[in-house]
Amino acid sequence: MIECYIVHISKGRIIIKIPSAKGNEEFFNFLLEKIKKHETEMKLKINITTGSLLIEHDKTTEEVVAFIQSLSIFNVKKGSEIKSSDKIIASIKKNFDYLDRIIRKITSENLDLNSAVLLFLITSAIYQIARGNLVSIPWYTALFYLNALISKK
Repeated sequence: MIECYIVHISKGRIIIKIPSAKGNEEFFNFLLEKIKKHETEMKLKINITTGSLLIEHDKTTEEVVAFIQSLSIFNVKKGSEIKSSDKIIASIKKNFDYLDRIIRKITSENLDLNSAVLLFLITSAIYQIARGNLVSIPWYTALFYLNALISKK
């Protein structure tokens, strides 16, 4: 069986990378025919140069992966081997949530991460203005971000 990797998962889209099939037009034509024979609702786009297959669907990710595995062509890497933007974003969010909890604990729930950033930006802007840096980027960039954060609340 050919190894393939799920490199991107988002709502309604999965991108599968097939490194060993890179540049193999014959393989991708065979693959398209086999998938279309069993599944007509999925939209498929291939990139022969990169060796990837884009699947646009209205099913769950698990259903699509199960279907791909049922073709008995691929050994689909999944679980911890799946590298998706969703996992990266979740990891970043987890770290920011952790930092937020630390700030709340240190300040006895008087300050959260957003408030700490707002306070830092205000302080930075005032400091730059007091130093006479009226045309330097930091103070008005700080105020720009401050405005963006305030308008979100």
